[in-house]
Amino acid sequence: MVRYPVRLRVRMAYDTASGNPFKKYSPFDFDFSGRSGSTPFVQATSDTVALAGFSPNELEFEISGPKFRIDVSGFDKNRDLLVKLRAVPPEEA
Repeated sequence: MVRYPVRLRVRMAYDTASGNPFKKYSPFDFDFSGRSGSTPFVQATSDTVALAGFSPNELEFEISGPKFRIDVSGFDKNRDLLVKLRAVPPEEA
């Protein structure tokens, strides 16, 4: 059973031909902090989710119920986007 609220951290990077794409992330790819000019659009479309934090290639959400939706758009359609999702332990929140 899931206990709410839950924090989820989403980390994104474009895939690379070799090496770790997350270590090779560049703000020139995209930047959620808005500093690079290539900022994807993030929209939480329910009352049970809120943006809790962000960094250039990470988003953190607080989920307060089982039904939620998050839309993220504005990435390069010609590149493969890798996404890692993990629950944030309460001691890290």
